[in-house]
Amino acid sequence: MGSAKFIHKERAIMKEEGLLIHFKNKSFKAEIGWSNGKMIELTPVVCDEQPFGNCGIGLMHHEIVLQMWGLGGPRDLITSWRATEIVRHFTVIDNYTLSKTFYAGRRYKQWNNEEKKKYLDPVIVVIGQELYDKIMSMPIPEKIIRAILDNQDLDYCPDTFPIEDEIKAGTVKWRQEFTIVDIKNPKKSTFFRLFK
Repeated sequence: MGSAKFIHKERAIMKEEGLLIHFKNKSFKAEIGWSNGKMIELTPVVCDEQPFGNCGIGLMHHEIVLQMWGLGGPRDLITSWRATEIVRHFTVIDNYTLSKTFYAGRRYKQWNNEEKKKYLDPVIVVIGQELYDKIMSMPIPEKIIRAILDNQDLDYCPDTFPIEDEIKAGTVKWRQEFTIVDIKNPKKSTFFRLFK
């Protein structure tokens, strides 16, 4: 795999050739498949395989990515970040934990029953509705916004529509620099006012 190109190297850490780490969350302890019941320290990260891989959530142990789950598209760093917040409350990580936390962290207008049962309900069982609601209402860190805006030169760049969704949800404040990537001010857009 060729190495990824990006202008702002200080905003992402290249851990392996082609893997960008956009954000490291606080470490936590959990049991993971091969740990034989032993709790190990894990660091949840927002990662992005460049140029052709997935973008999503990863778990690091001693600076090595042990497990990663994501999508080739959309390249949604905000959902990935939110998944890092959710997974920190799990004490057991299985083969499906990262996909569940990723989809549970996505901002859906409405869940369909099948997806809700498969992804959201198992997360709520572990972390509770109150904590889930708190995580969904947290302001998006500036580091994630910068990773989206500053990496638009990548061939497979982060999607910008999640910023629009978070502006509508009130977790990101609109600012003029968003117009550079065609994000419109929802207060000035007729479309947003009609469907608010």
